[in-house]
Amino acid sequence: MEEETEKKIQWYFSLFSGKIYYADADENLDVFQIPLKEKPSDKYNCTSCYGRFYTDYNPTQKHFTPCTRCLKKFADLEKMKLIKNG
Repeated sequence: MEEETEKKIQWYFSLFSGKIYYADADENLDVFQIPLKEKPSDKYNCTSCYGRFYTDYNPTQKHFTPCTRCLKKFADLEKMKLIKNG
């Protein structure tokens, strides 16, 4: 009998690409991938970032600056703590 294993899918925001994507929740990710509780709706329109999830691009450090309003609403802070503490 084969056991069915369901992969847990987690949404992430990449600080390097500025894109929201999904991946296996058990993957080893670095601290530059922000886990999200859910994907922001296509109709979601933040007044700070206009729904992009980032406010600007830092060319010196070569990463996108995440929107603080969207982080408070969508970021999975518990999972971020686990990734940070390793």
